[in-house]
Amino acid sequence: MENISDYIKRFGSFRFSEMGITEADNAVFSRLAYLDLTPFAGMTLSEAAEKYESGDDSNKILSETCDLLKEAGNTIRFGYITIEGCREIVSEDMQTAFYAVTFAADKKTFFIAFRGTDDKIVSFYEDAKLAYAFPVASQTSALSYVTGELQLRDGKFFLGGHSKGGNLAVFAFLFLRDEEKDRIIRVYNNDGPGFPREIADILFTRKNCEKIYNLMPEDSIIGRMLSDGGKTKIIKSSASGAAQHNIFTWEISGEGFKAAKRFSMFSEYMEDTLTQSLETLEPERMKDAANAVFEIAKNSGIKSLKDINIKNYRSLIPAAAEMKKLVDSDADDIPVIVRTLAKSMVDSMSVEKIVERSMPEVMSRIDELAEKIKSRNDENSES
Repeated sequence: MENISDYIKRFGSFRFSEMGITEADNAVFSRLAYLDLTPFAGMTLSEAAEKYESGDDSNKILSETCDLLKEAGNTIRFGYITIEGCREIVSEDMQTAFYAVTFAADKKTFFIAFRGTDDKIVSFYEDAKLAYAFPVASQTSALSYVTGELQLRDGKFFLGGHSKGGNLAVFAFLFLRDEEKDRIIRVYNNDGPGFPREIADILFTRKNCEKIYNLMPEDSIIGRMLSDGGKTKIIKSSASGAAQHNIFTWEISGEGFKAAKRFSMFSEYMEDTLTQSLETLEPERMKDAANAVFEIAKNSGIKSLKDINIKNYRSLIPAAAEMKKLVDSDADDIPVIVRTLAKSMVDSMSVEKIVERSMPEVMSRIDELAEKIKSRNDENSES
């Protein structure tokens, strides 16, 4: 099954003047937004690929995306793309984690990509807020970023993002002025959530929907949360269940993704369950439940998933116990989204997961110790 890496290899010799920005290009740009490209602003992707160091082999998303950068940077198509600018806002006080990057395919064609959920706990917190608050800080940051880029650069723009990043791309587009929207060619929402129904009914006019493209795998969960508008394409994935959310599992066909006929029964069930949960619960109750999860994490000193490691395991035991209470609770008023979020955090605190994430660091320390012992033995033998 071919994926976006295979797409890069197949079409890497085509310049954007020969083949414009495609559905698959959107996925590449949206995925690259997960990397911190700020230090490379002004450079080409080829230059960034040479200098970029992932630094965390235990993070599969970053590792895969770093490989993608190097693959793209070594082609004619992507190598000459310039990183025009980036903006990052991370604040526990504002309860937000935001990142956007502008890529220039040529002097008059730009792609603004928004990052989805990363490993920061505040990023998960903001995800939960999408269900009961409008707008959230990242959404207003996205609008501010796009309007600034439109003022700064002449030409046409594409907007896109994966997961929460897709939601940010759509939000920014919907709140632009009409003359600004005219400069947006297409908006890609790659399996990102929608908006509260009462908001969606107002915002998704026929004219607005013409430029919005929702790409979702057959087993989509995140992409079917809340309400959306625009054209929807259901796509094939080499994975199953929640793992289909990973863009690297989406199957390529030509310049885009391989289409599926319909959503799976699993996706339909999850959509019905989540919709019922979100529409029947009061926003204040959802807010309280989300706050409960993140207060537990905050009080345990957990700021990102990196903090859940073998060195901190003893201090995480109370947090895991509190999270498990939320997961196992029989209370009907704990939202499915919050219960699921708590479960994922409990799972990530398991001994097996912690050891798995810690192994690269442990092996590195063992290698360092072995080198020291070898050096000491060499010195003793010389003396």
